[in-house]
Amino acid sequence: MFRRAGIRTALFLGDMGVIVLMLILASWLRPLLEFGKPLSAENAMLPWPVYAIALLIWAGGFTLLDVYNLPKNLRLAEELQRLSLAHGVTTLAFAGALYFSFRDVSRLQVLTFALFSLMALLLFRGATRL
Repeated sequence: MFRRAGIRTALFLGDMGVIVLMLILASWLRPLLEFGKPLSAENAMLPWPVYAIALLIWAGGFTLLDVYNLPKNLRLAEELQRLSLAHGVTTLAFAGALYFSFRDVSRLQVLTFALFSLMALLLFRGATRL
């Protein structure tokens, strides 16, 4: 029982770390992108409440959508499917939360974050399987 709790905790903390790192990466990359409206590095930096909102949405969404339910995620394909679905739902919730609270966040930055975070989460989960 304690082993399962430790695995769940490690997956949860790893996922939340990936989310924060990918938000930072998207903020760093956004001024360097050649397409979209030009944006300065100062305007691409996100305020700290955006990180808190992201962590709350991903923690709640992943928990509600059974991403950390180990018996349901025995096969890799099922785990990656559940993770991808949960990531899509939480990304939409995050975009909606930003629409109502922080309207000046670049949509291209959110899209970049969503793509990179999905790839990073899938890689993280695949690496933890090994």
